[in-house]
Amino acid sequence: MTQTDVGVRAADGDGGRAPATTRTTVRLSGVGRAWRAGVVAVLAVGFVAGSLVGDDHWWPFSPWRMFSTSSSPDGAVRVFVLEVTTPSEPGWREVPINLWVVGLNRAELEGRWPLVQERPEVLATLADAHARLEPEQERWDGVRLVRRSTPMAGGVPDREATTDQPLAVWTADGGAQVLGS
Repeated sequence: MTQTDVGVRAADGDGGRAPATTRTTVRLSGVGRAWRAGVVAVLAVGFVAGSLVGDDHWWPFSPWRMFSTSSSPDGAVRVFVLEVTTPSEPGWREVPINLWVVGLNRAELEGRWPLVQERPEVLATLADAHARLEPEQERWDGVRLVRRSTPMAGGVPDREATTDQPLAVWTADGGAQVLGS
């Protein structure tokens, strides 16, 4: 490592009366430069590989699917919807999927769909989470996961043709079951 001292005059409009300051430049050794170049090369390989073959599990070396893909303007947009029942309201009604209501956001719930398919009784944990997060509200005695599909025509949603497909259900008195895939 070599150091170079350079005298620098202050340029504060003081007429050059300020004392000279010393600035030190530190140069990397050959080993230091090689180490940094190696780190950059490893990161570059990681990012290129992640972009070509990676998915969400490779993050931060790959793009997240939700940001790196798009829907066809003439396809359909599919989202999960959460419906619940309570003892005083036995009919299914939609509730928001967010951290304040069930402790998960929509993407987390959609990502756990394979777990719900294997063990639909995990829907009961959403009712438990809601009871902890909003104790002043009535406890849910049923939770149903629904896939809502809205067809698009030229990039415009056709809300009249929206369909709901129940995927899984849990009820406090009837257990749990998978209804669709």
